[in-house]
Amino acid sequence: MSAEDIPVVLFACNRPAYLRQALDVLFANPDIRDRRVFVSQDGHDAEVDAVIRSYGSRINHLRFTAPVRRLPLSGDATKDAAEAKYFGKWQVYYRISQHYGWALEELFDQQGLERLIILEDDIEIGPDFFNFLESAAALIDADSTIWSVSAWNDHSYHGRVVDRERLLRTDFFPGLGWLMTRKMWEEVQSEWPVMHWDQWLRLPQQRKGRSIIIPEFSRTRNIGRIGTAGTEFFDERLADLAVNTEPVDFTQIDLSYLHKPAYDAALREAVAGALPVEPGQLSSHPGADIKILYHSSGSFDALADSLGLMPSSLDAGLPRVSCNGVVSCREGDRTIYLVPLTYITGDAGAEKLAVRL
Repeated sequence: MSAEDIPVVLFACNRPAYLRQALDVLFANPDIRDRRVFVSQDGHDAEVDAVIRSYGSRINHLRFTAPVRRLPLSGDATKDAAEAKYFGKWQVYYRISQHYGWALEELFDQQGLERLIILEDDIEIGPDFFNFLESAAALIDADSTIWSVSAWNDHSYHGRVVDRERLLRTDFFPGLGWLMTRKMWEEVQSEWPVMHWDQWLRLPQQRKGRSIIIPEFSRTRNIGRIGTAGTEFFDERLADLAVNTEPVDFTQIDLSYLHKPAYDAALREAVAGALPVEPGQLSSHPGADIKILYHSSGSFDALADSLGLMPSSLDAGLPRVSCNGVVSCREGDRTIYLVPLTYITGDAGAEKLAVRL
């Protein structure tokens, strides 16, 4: 697959400094070559306009100007009043989702693209971002259980990731530097939501049991301390994420281990071989892989917090970075597995090991 096969769209609105930084890093990447780059701008912010114009013909400029829509009235006065209140406070989430839907329709339906790499104005890419995405994207053609590829890992914290070459399957859609195929767009286009597009993509009825390929080490960095998520969330959860800085050539690595049968078997074998410990024994058995069971989102969140990981996602109903409910992270030379009790039901002593929080 050549670099020219997958164009890039970067979504922007009113943060010119972030946009400039993201574009400078994007165009400095040697794999950008003559790849088509679109910037889809929401509105008419003059400073954002100026940034886009400064790159001249290297950028194809799209502009979203449609009025923001609300959910249709349901006929339930209480429900409609609640939605109106939510819209008044969080109109930005409606606008972002509708901007996405408009731009994706333009690029897939009008421009005729087959695949698209999706970025935002506060996403800075790593040096092997394109090499990773394009190498992993080839798996989609061969494995119908792979839905997308994302360069982001919610748990790519310093001390929790080790292997720059390791890729993972996850049931949680992360976004933040990801690949969309025409097939994926055609599946979701008619039902594209008026708000919270990313949460909507994470729902089971969209994902349909399929996985997303992600790296152990993130290949993107979120630089948007000022944004919809808020500075407190950024400082607490995003500022310390580790991004790979040593390029890996994934075209030289056999990625067949990511196909579902092989991956599921290897994961089950790894979990079975890990030593079972209780939540208070995280420091026990140094150097040995360990597993800790959880039985609910609450018990998982308590474990995740003790390890400095992100909590489970309420909208998706599953832990971030999980595959079949299992979340793994590194600690020195060993791997720690957080495992749902249902994953090992039937194993001897499973009930005894269940986390009781």
